[in-house]
Amino acid sequence: IAIDGREIPQEEMFAKGRLFNYGTKQNWLWMIVAVADIPAGERLFTIRAKASEFKVDRVYLSKTEEWPPVDALWKESERR
Repeated sequence: IAIDGREIPQEEMFAKGRLFNYGTKQNWLWMIVAVADIPAGERLFTIRAKASEFKVDRVYLSKTEEWPPVDALWKESERR
């Protein structure tokens, strides 16, 4: 993950950035990947795959420790 081109060190990410394994291959699940301070204002948020078969369905950013809503309550955000 990178914010404004500055990559969060892999060592600081959940599981040191190694999110893909046999157990997650066929399952969609929420994972807390990283915690970061993001300055106010418009930012460039980038997801960089380090391995093949990496898939992202949704990204959820939060200012708190809350979890994303269940699928039935999910609301699409505005696209720019």
